[in-house]
Amino acid sequence: MKKKIVVIQPRILPYRVQIFNEISRKFQSKFLVLQKRVENKKKFGTITNIKNINFKRDIKYFRYNKYTSKKKIVCSIFDLIKDYNPKIILSYEFSWATIASLFVKKYFNSNIKLFLLIDDNLDIYNKKKLLRTIYFFLVGKLINGIILTNHAMEREYKKNLKKETKIIVVPIIQNENIFRNNLKKSLNLSKKNILRFKLTKTKVILSVGRLIKEKNHLHLIRSFSKLKDDNIRLIIVGEGSERPKLEKLILKLNISKKVILLGKKENLDLYNWYNIANIFVLPSLYEPFGTVVNEALLSGVKVICSDKVGAKVLISKKKQVIFNPDDPIQLTNILNKELKKIKPIKLNQLNHLKTNLMTIKFKDIYKRLLNLLDS
Repeated sequence: MKKKIVVIQPRILPYRVQIFNEISRKFQSKFLVLQKRVENKKKFGTITNIKNINFKRDIKYFRYNKYTSKKKIVCSIFDLIKDYNPKIILSYEFSWATIASLFVKKYFNSNIKLFLLIDDNLDIYNKKKLLRTIYFFLVGKLINGIILTNHAMEREYKKNLKKETKIIVVPIIQNENIFRNNLKKSLNLSKKNILRFKLTKTKVILSVGRLIKEKNHLHLIRSFSKLKDDNIRLIIVGEGSERPKLEKLILKLNISKKVILLGKKENLDLYNWYNIANIFVLPSLYEPFGTVVNEALLSGVKVICSDKVGAKVLISKKKQVIFNPDDPIQLTNILNKELKKIKPIKLNQLNHLKTNLMTIKFKDIYKRLLNLLDS
């Protein structure tokens, strides 16, 4: 008989699907998704726009709005968990869902094992260190385990938790076999886009992320405009409120022929650009993790990553580069140096995939998580 588990999430994010699929295979699962109703918001992180979910029938949505009281949210989640009567709860961060889970464990069933999925990086943690310390002082003894994305956070959390609380590091990564199979499927599209955007004999720098202030695309564009190599293109994939500012800056710097804002792309429409890119840059000022770093490494692309990005833990400093996004010239200097090592794109290069640069295997990661939940 499989053990019962309740997994509580604010939404089903694409980069979590593969690990949740493994949980649904191992346990008798219920996925409780807390979905806030927001007017004029595009669907994101729901089963309507994510492929390959094996646990659709096990998802239950709890929908609320800005007028829903915190007490009602906690009480409703409490009742839902109690009715399902699980052996294990996997909640997220320091949320109202976690508070409800703590109440269930304290007042309904003390034998339930409670685990928290926390995406903090060191930068975020330091800003909230006092609150985190108080939180664990009050309720730490009720938490059986913490799942973090990097070892720096593991060292910090060990200072606040009892020795019996298990802590494991599970970076947010994709199944390399599935991802690289999708890359292979997108090779023909890559060739079409090289011809469509006239990228032969050029060197391509790629960045993927929403066009918002935190992603720091303005800094990337300014740095790109100072590069000495004329045979280069900057491709930015994503959409958001900063787009008008980016377009204005591109015109001001007179680099319209060198910078392409592609808008939002998903699945093969996104993956094909990893096949094309020579260099991938993530210049974020704030990024709890940054799953696109994993995607770029799986695609065999050289990664240049901000030191504010949690996913920098995936990077081998010998082969990839980490930079300070607050430094006005460092990124330009790094790009100038790396571009000298790269040959321009040729169509015949896209008859096969580049070498996978990820050193961590998905199989090892999900086994580590399942062993913790089943302990």
